[in-house]
Amino acid sequence: MPRPSALLALALLGLSPLARAETPVPGPRVVVDPESRDALLAAFNEHFFPERLGPDAELHAAHRHEEGVTCLTGLVANLKAHWHLFSAEERAEMTRMLAPWKADLLDPRVPNRPDGTPPPPEEPCFGYTYENNLDSEHFSISWKTGTLTETQVQNFMNSLEDSWTREVDELGWREPAGVNREPMMIVVEEGGYAGAYTTIDRCPDGRYVPYIVAYEGSFFDGSWYKIMACHEFNHASQYSYGMGHEFWWWEATATYIEEQVYPSVNDWANMIYSYSTRPDLGMNSFDVRSNTDALFWHTYGMGIWAFYLDQHVGGHELVQDTWDYARSHGGAYDLWMPDVIDELDLSFDEVYLGFITTNAVVDYDERNLIQEPSDITVTELPAEGGPKNNRAPQSLGQNFIRFDADLGGEGKVLEVAFDGDDAPHWYAAIVRGTRTVEEVISFTLDDAKAGVVTVPFDGSSDLVLVVSPKDDEAQGYRYRWDTDEGFQYTYTARYYVEEDTTPDDTGEEEGAPVDATGGDDSKAACGCASSGPQAGLGLLLGALALAAGRRRR
Repeated sequence: MPRPSALLALALLGLSPLARAETPVPGPRVVVDPESRDALLAAFNEHFFPERLGPDAELHAAHRHEEGVTCLTGLVANLKAHWHLFSAEERAEMTRMLAPWKADLLDPRVPNRPDGTPPPPEEPCFGYTYENNLDSEHFSISWKTGTLTETQVQNFMNSLEDSWTREVDELGWREPAGVNREPMMIVVEEGGYAGAYTTIDRCPDGRYVPYIVAYEGSFFDGSWYKIMACHEFNHASQYSYGMGHEFWWWEATATYIEEQVYPSVNDWANMIYSYSTRPDLGMNSFDVRSNTDALFWHTYGMGIWAFYLDQHVGGHELVQDTWDYARSHGGAYDLWMPDVIDELDLSFDEVYLGFITTNAVVDYDERNLIQEPSDITVTELPAEGGPKNNRAPQSLGQNFIRFDADLGGEGKVLEVAFDGDDAPHWYAAIVRGTRTVEEVISFTLDDAKAGVVTVPFDGSSDLVLVVSPKDDEAQGYRYRWDTDEGFQYTYTARYYVEEDTTPDDTGEEEGAPVDATGGDDSKAACGCASSGPQAGLGLLLGALALAAGRRRR
């Protein structure tokens, strides 16, 4: 796929203002690159044995523990899918860390008989794992005699039941498979590791039911176990919708659900922060290794998409609708969000443009907890440059260029010109507002993919330019993005002053735009200025017609 380059020209002008599955399919079916074995092994080691990977990995691991929980759900699913890639010794070690009550991670819920034959179908799909057990209406917690107290286990159980009440009884999420026959199994493993995961096992009768594994280290950080309970329980419910969604939406939804169950805790804000710091990462960016900090946290940070769908489009029901849609999808981890939104009788183009412009001013219910995702802040003109830290936006990633209100003034106007040819579909708009979106000025491009937007800029509030490319080929839960060589663009911004345009005696027009820097600016005057190594290249934009009900397929 070609990687287009682009140029963005800005000028500040002194003008007057103008198949429904009841149980999940067995095991993820995914295709990965040849490096998957080493990548997955590195991810496993970073979680449990970071000292094997050197000081950088140890630093990443320490950072994660400072931030809180590590959800292992995606990694465990990947390990299961590629179990054949590992040696017997590696499998044994992974099983010992992830499911030590089993001989092998892929063993069914109920072990086979000594002669190797599976148990009869009528065999119960439940049994206590360890010597200590606590049962409730929907759950059974099993743990060894370690450092946990019975009070801590009881508090954990209360949080699980609170999660059931809120998510299933009140919000209408599907109950996890199998709980109508036996309690859902929760296993707490010994050790100081802070993390948890949710996965599924096969029962003797062929059903697949979920269970949760948590580690003792998760219970020694205040009330974090509450967030872990509702997050992991949401994963258990997600399995009852099938496996269509990409991994990022599993984690993003479970992060969002934390606010719905425990609105006073606000731990989700620590995760959304990862979106604010790296909005350039594509919506569905996910590294199969999960051991790169930015990509690891990104899947949680995209919980902001769920908050947007809830608070600005269709309420909590719309978030659930995306999961209901997955029930009729036969694939595994390959649903692309634009398809999902379009199939729900909405226009993804319209919804997404609203999303990125809302993020420009952080117009959310608890905006004080969310950092502005600003890549570039322009405080004086002339100015020129490109993406901050060379992080051009990936497909469905964003760059934000914020023009400080102090740049504006009476009679001043910001003009933004785009000029390009064939390219991926781009979203681009200027947002006016401080705490809410007061106005959105989106681009209309002509047949030559060129367009100019002129925006009154009186200095009453910042103006934010948002750009985001859409690439229909950027699908797949494990799409590997190059964060240094994505879609490139540069920008140039200059002051201009409109003079009297009455022709003089020589027939020449007075008041032609004056370059504040003193140079020849014929290109800038026509809205197609160039600068830097990208000189002569236009910003490659696709049409931005946002027709309601538009469908890609």
